[in-house]
Amino acid sequence: VSTQSRGSSTIASMARYRIGLIGLGEISGYFVRGVELNRQTELVAVCRRGATAKDREKFAGYRFYTEWKDLINDPVVNSVIIATPPSTHAAMTSYALSLNKKVIVEKPFSLTLQEAYDCAALAIKNKTHLYFAYHAAFNPMTLITKEKIEKRVADGDKITSFKVIFKEDVRNYHGANSWIFEPSIAGGGCLIDSGVNALSVVENVGVGHVLPTTVKLGVNPKYKVEVSANVQFASTKDPQLTGELEQDWLHTGPEKREISVNFKSGVSVSFDYATGFIITKFPNGQIQQQNVKIRSDDTDIHGTPMAYEYINIINDAVDNFNQEQYYVNPLGVGPFETIMKSYEIVNKKTQSKL
Repeated sequence: VSTQSRGSSTIASMARYRIGLIGLGEISGYFVRGVELNRQTELVAVCRRGATAKDREKFAGYRFYTEWKDLINDPVVNSVIIATPPSTHAAMTSYALSLNKKVIVEKPFSLTLQEAYDCAALAIKNKTHLYFAYHAAFNPMTLITKEKIEKRVADGDKITSFKVIFKEDVRNYHGANSWIFEPSIAGGGCLIDSGVNALSVVENVGVGHVLPTTVKLGVNPKYKVEVSANVQFASTKDPQLTGELEQDWLHTGPEKREISVNFKSGVSVSFDYATGFIITKFPNGQIQQQNVKIRSDDTDIHGTPMAYEYINIINDAVDNFNQEQYYVNPLGVGPFETIMKSYEIVNKKTQSKL
């Protein structure tokens, strides 16, 4: 049992998982809410380099650090959430795992695939836990669609293909000087940022792990990273199961975040995060529609259920922490591996032309 000061009072922390949060950017608020709503977790410490007086006021009463190693070294902290830019993830994760702390890391995991492999191996070696957090995999629409797809497969139908169409104007969410456009920090553009989310959904709804076969990336002279992508995939378990990812980060029309899964029977199940509809089409022309409604307090300023997703991430991470056989969560490296293998194909093509 540890003690922490909150204002003038001192209370005993009885939570099983005492969380230290590294990074206080926009996404951190969703993690905080998820931690607050889980009975087995408690936020006890936070860290932000270059912290402002406003940061300290907001988290008054919590252990406050400006150096991430100091937070991880805190003996009260036994679990760490890393919500910093991707270029920092691997060093923080490996250090925390080396001290047998449990770790939750915001996507994308790191700048290289080897770093992800190494950290996963370290978690297994030390028998602690590493949780790769892909928030779209826990969107309410994802989870409802997952149930539909799993039931259809259980009834004997077979998935034959999938298609992802993600079209958005990223400038609505990030300023021109955001680190998300800097490859040395973000690791890439639309593919590594939102593409990895899409692939986590594909895996989570039952398609399973896929790897790229062909990759085309689109660039714009105003940006250092790719702003569009088209990737073809094949399943690692069933070569006949194929898929496609189509992305556009500078789309100026209505947003489209649609994933379609097709079955041998001729049935297709599609879901669009932008509209909130799950649509099932049958070979006889019948169409079923389901509108997935989220409470207004579960949505962020862009109208997406981010809060709901991160509540589910914390709940799922805790479930994994409680099961000693899972030292890396089931989704784990998979979606990130798919994305990084896509970049490898592009890099090999570029090198062959030199």
